[in-house]
Amino acid sequence: MNGKAGIRALPVLLTLLLVCTAITPVVAEDVPVLRPQSVERLEKEVPSNIELMQVDDEIKNSTPYWILLAAGELEQQIILEWVSKLNVPEDEKDRMITFLQEVWNKYPVMLEKGGNTIHMSFTPGTRYTKLTENENLTLEKVSTAITEVQLDLYNKEISPQWHGGQHSDIIYLSVKKWGYSDALANEASVAADDPDTWPSIVPPSGYEEFDDFINTVCHSWDHYFNPTLGTGWAPLRCGEFSGSAKDKIDQYDWEGGMRDLGWSSHFMTDVGNPLHTGNEVEQAAFPWVHFAYEDYVGNNWMAGYQFKNVVANNWEYHAVYSPDLTTRLLAGFSKNYEDTVYWTIFYSPDNFDSNQNLRSATEACLLSTAKDTLGLVKYVTD
Repeated sequence: MNGKAGIRALPVLLTLLLVCTAITPVVAEDVPVLRPQSVERLEKEVPSNIELMQVDDEIKNSTPYWILLAAGELEQQIILEWVSKLNVPEDEKDRMITFLQEVWNKYPVMLEKGGNTIHMSFTPGTRYTKLTENENLTLEKVSTAITEVQLDLYNKEISPQWHGGQHSDIIYLSVKKWGYSDALANEASVAADDPDTWPSIVPPSGYEEFDDFINTVCHSWDHYFNPTLGTGWAPLRCGEFSGSAKDKIDQYDWEGGMRDLGWSSHFMTDVGNPLHTGNEVEQAAFPWVHFAYEDYVGNNWMAGYQFKNVVANNWEYHAVYSPDLTTRLLAGFSKNYEDTVYWTIFYSPDNFDSNQNLRSATEACLLSTAKDTLGLVKYVTD
């Protein structure tokens, strides 16, 4: 009887063995020596070693080409040097230079430093509204000529992402830190780049002023989010795909769940880039700034500053209860740096890559992105 009972038990044991074998991708191949630790979110706290540039809204609202107004003496000389090298007739160069000097005298700016923030505003005593139509037309002509020259240096394919594999690396490292297999981490990693191949979503009715920004710089309405205006669908898409990922994993569809997790993480990590959180019209006017920053991050991802190590060495996560909300909060944090990144690259196109302040700002954004993505993995897989 005992022998027969043992024989009858064999099919049951074999069935269990096959089931266990089928679900092995879920099991960790290597249990990490370290385990992610939860930390409190303090998104508004900017590291004290970073000097922030903040341009007053009055300047930004005065003209779409405010970056040409937000110029001290040194920056004014840089602009005049650019104009002197433009491929236009000499008399046109002279008119541009004369116009710029007149505009700078009419709308002077000042810098005030408080703590680790440099605030640029119009000088007090005069009320400024918007530049005249003729002034804007001439500024547009100047900006177009400058952009044509700069785009020759940054003639890259439009890329609505951290440029250089950041999407795939960030989610791969995040999945692995929770002890999941290479197979599952790779599933999420490969999927993380997919949204860049999807059809573009144009701004909805009423937001046509952002058309050039989406078409020229950001590719799709769901690849960005401006927390001040509430524009862009990145949080919505992150929430959508994290929800489907969680549902699939609850049904033991780990491959499908990891694929959707990769898609979800894409939209979260998009807004870890400060230039995906605002300055829409300005970036459309000078798109080379966006391309230059993407190249900077990509070129220093595994070489140079090795930004990838910021993500790889992080073992802290922000608890995620709503991926939509977490994406909005990350965009709010990144937006602290949008003027710093934009202004630094615009006025230092030849040497911004050696600017330590820009490096620190980038590392701060990547670190916060890493903590949020690590929390996203936990949210989806718990």
